[in-house]
Amino acid sequence: MPYFAHADVLENGPAYVKANATKILLISGYTFGDSFATVNAAKLSEAAVTTANWTWSASGNDRVLTSTDNLTGSVAAASAAGPSNHYAVVDATNSKVLYVTEEGSDQPITSGNPITLKSVVIKATQPTLAV
Repeated sequence: MPYFAHADVLENGPAYVKANATKILLISGYTFGDSFATVNAAKLSEAAVTTANWTWSASGNDRVLTSTDNLTGSVAAASAAGPSNHYAVVDATNSKVLYVTEEGSDQPITSGNPITLKSVVIKATQPTLAV
């Protein structure tokens, strides 16, 4: 499963996602480096987000940014069940894909039904010694 973090996120950390994310998309598939247009065309559902939809917590010495659980998304398209579904956190205002991670439930999406998006979790880990 491909994962992705935009250069702005790599340079500025998860706080950049919190400050700039406008939508979380459920997409039917992702290939590393897909453009915003490609990701937007692959969306099955979307939910709008603001800074209020993100919270910080700790996991040991790491910092964790988590989106609101159970966001309700509007259905854009139907799809079969499959392990290729991903969440894409985007800045739609500036046409940027900020962060992509796997969705994980592999449930089919039925056109006309509401979608409940689970939390997106972004972890900033403590540095470790490279050997």
